[in-house]
Amino acid sequence: VFTSGGSGSAPTWSTIASDKITEGNTEAEVVDTGSDGHFKVTTEGSERLRVDSSGRVMIGTTTEGRLTGDRFTIATNGHTGMTIRSGTSSGGNIYFSDGTSGDDENRGLVSYDHASNFMRFFTNATEKLRIDSTGAILMGGTSSRDIGFPHKLQLEDNDTNPKGLSIISNRNTLHASHIDFAKTRGTSLGSNTIVQDGDYLGHINFRGADGTDLGTSASRISSSVDGTPGSNDMPGRLQFYTTADGAASPTERLRINSSGKVNIGDTQMSSNLLNVEDGTAAAIDIASHGTGGDTAYIGVKKSTGGGLTFGISNRDIIFKTGASYSSG
Repeated sequence: VFTSGGSGSAPTWSTIASDKITEGNTEAEVVDTGSDGHFKVTTEGSERLRVDSSGRVMIGTTTEGRLTGDRFTIATNGHTGMTIRSGTSSGGNIYFSDGTSGDDENRGLVSYDHASNFMRFFTNATEKLRIDSTGAILMGGTSSRDIGFPHKLQLEDNDTNPKGLSIISNRNTLHASHIDFAKTRGTSLGSNTIVQDGDYLGHINFRGADGTDLGTSASRISSSVDGTPGSNDMPGRLQFYTTADGAASPTERLRINSSGKVNIGDTQMSSNLLNVEDGTAAAIDIASHGTGGDTAYIGVKKSTGGGLTFGISNRDIIFKTGASYSSG
């Protein structure tokens, strides 16, 4: 066999066994031991690659991987990985196929586009999730939509059945699933810089398409700091907004402050538990449309007992006082 002499040396003729090729510290060998026949490649005295009798390929190991993922195994004693290097305007792909034609050739796909720097994931031959170059996660769309301001997570579909988001907790305790909105005044990840009185802590916006875009809010629920915060001390308030007909932005309609007081129609809180104010006239309607008759009541009661009931029953005005109050 005519073999290279290696770095700068002249090639030489050598005699090798019919089942092995050796060149310096590199060796390729076919091993036939009956049921355990395999092919292996050795460099610097260590086996680097093996193809066993079942056709499984192993790099850096002689032991195959888990049963359902044993056709190709890579192993090292440290960090282990695999690189797919593509052109700067090309894509790198991993396909999952259960056939040799049509959609069966790419039922599943993990793909990276180097031209626009996004990654996408397919199931059932259709793109289901994309991570764009900004890190935004898009489910059901191929580009991030401007809905008031940029978002990191976007869910969109055109199915005839409405879709939603489910968070389910299965546990034998009083605790349940939750959604947390949090804010700091810091500018780096992991910051705990304290917030200030009046800072918004989170919003839930409700928007509708106006024929141009989805940027206009119809209503909103917001949470803000309502006082001076400190360690394990975070006073807060809830604010409810709606957008009037002909307006482009919502107006605050109701506020619950850190003391539990409720303000309707005005942002200036009073000392009353409930304050209702309107620019022209303020009124509260209490109506009964049940089967028990035309009856409606307002009851006032002290925690120590005693109370007052004011109501209307069958067009009669009723005042009632006593140790307790009721609609009777």
